[in-house]
Amino acid sequence: MAPVQQRTRYLKLPFYFDIDLLNLEMNNILSSEWLNHFNTGDYENGLTNIPLRSANGRLNYSMPVLNQNFLNTDILKRCTYFQTVLDIFKCEKNAVQLMSLEPGGVIKPRAHPGICFEDGLARLYIPIVTDPTIMFVIDGEPIHFSCGAAWYLNTSCIHSVANASSYPKIHLILDCIPNAWLKQVFDKAGFIPNDTPKYHDTSINDDNVINIIKHLRAMGDPTSLHLADKLSKIHAQQKIVKNITH
Repeated sequence: MAPVQQRTRYLKLPFYFDIDLLNLEMNNILSSEWLNHFNTGDYENGLTNIPLRSANGRLNYSMPVLNQNFLNTDILKRCTYFQTVLDIFKCEKNAVQLMSLEPGGVIKPRAHPGICFEDGLARLYIPIVTDPTIMFVIDGEPIHFSCGAAWYLNTSCIHSVANASSYPKIHLILDCIPNAWLKQVFDKAGFIPNDTPKYHDTSINDDNVINIIKHLRAMGDPTSLHLADKLSKIHAQQKIVKNITH
């Protein structure tokens, strides 16, 4: 099945942060506190990060996993301006980290299905150190994330980054849980959500729904039977719509 066409691949949000204060806050970070990125196959020439919010506030584990008890780390507790930045976003946050890509570094093309606003996790980028030559490529489109602004990246799109400058690229990255406040911010910035999947699951379509319904009924447990009934109802409604429109 073809991937979902993402209507909003990136978005500049209506926030601007003090670049001098962002850089001054970096003085609270020790060089020894930077960690090598956990997925070494995803990049070339140096990608490091610092967890500011992590699972149980751990400093030695930066993977932005889901369904964890996310807490501020000791590093964030001494970074008062970073705390101020986070407080501006009136929503729950999962992982928050600083990420640095060395000069000449490349983050290879990749996609993270399910990490987007519509699926319940909005990844925001605030560039602290950057250069116009530092470019994201998102579904084939090059875009520069400007310094001090807040940007949303739909990471379910294929995206990559190249640092062609002579100094590290450093971004503050927030994984935010969408709520009414964040939805209002996104809407004002021009966010266009994807259509809701017909069967509420992108893996189910008109070609396979009958077989899925049969499989669920064969399983026989209450949850599977309930889902089968739900899909059957949607499928029947779709047939009625087709008959009316043809």
